[in-house]
Amino acid sequence: MTSIEWLMEELYNKIYMIGNGRVLDEILEQAKEMHYKETMNAMQKGMELQEKENNRIGFRERNGLLSQQEISDEEIWEASINYDNGTTYETPIVHFQQGAFWYREQLKQL
Repeated sequence: MTSIEWLMEELYNKIYMIGNGRVLDEILEQAKEMHYKETMNAMQKGMELQEKENNRIGFRERNGLLSQQEISDEEIWEASINYDNGTTYETPIVHFQQGAFWYREQLKQL
């Protein structure tokens, strides 16, 4: 149950005590504490997942599993056919191929 669900349930269950502001203040304080803990837990999980991902990427980089050194003409041609998607647009294909050739040259410089 999240802090918001808990708050709604508490307010619904204690609606008859609306005249007692102290009870509502206590409920709101408890809800704030619960929400803070939920937020901190979510942040911690996110940080742990990011750390795992960074470690995985770092391992792949160290072992040469990520870096691609070359794109062949055949790969560029196949990708341009997929990019074209069966229609004939001369200009976009030329731009795509020129971009791919440029990217290949950039990879060679690494």
